[in-house]
Amino acid sequence: MSDTIPCWERVRGMVPVSLCDWPGKITCVLFAGGCNFRCPPCHNASLAWHWKALSRLDRKTVLADLGRRQRWLDGITLSGGEPT
Repeated sequence: MSDTIPCWERVRGMVPVSLCDWPGKITCVLFAGGCNFRCPPCHNASLAWHWKALSRLDRKTVLADLGRRQRWLDGITLSGGEPT
């Protein structure tokens, strides 16, 4: 059975500026909830397995924020949970 939850509905966290997630670049990090693995050392277990209990980020607000900062950001890093 496929997962029918739209991608944006899984976005549950954001780090506005990261200098370490893409070496030599300035990024924003968006965190997607959900994961089909159960890795014992997971450092984001609540995001991976209990993501529906976390507050959803408003798409328009996040996109507006990224738009205001686009000249300063080199990219966006997608993390998780398991974003793939």
